[in-house]
Amino acid sequence: MAFSGSRVVKRYEKNPILTKDDVPYPVATVHNAGVVKHNGKYVMLFRSHLKNGRSVIGIAESIKYHPP
Repeated sequence: MAFSGSRVVKRYEKNPILTKDDVPYPVATVHNAGVVKHNGKYVMLFRSHLKNGRSVIGIAESIKYHPP
């Protein structure tokens, strides 16, 4: 397998991409996200904890971005 550029994974400078304040229901945490591109959108599955401690899986979808 050929590699180009650095073999070091670099953290996205504008992290976090999703915070607990972005979730439309009350959660204490957002973590363990995974993202795939599906039908032209990015879909993220993430784990979070409700305020009562219960762990749940959430989903977030990208919106189409049109730069100015």
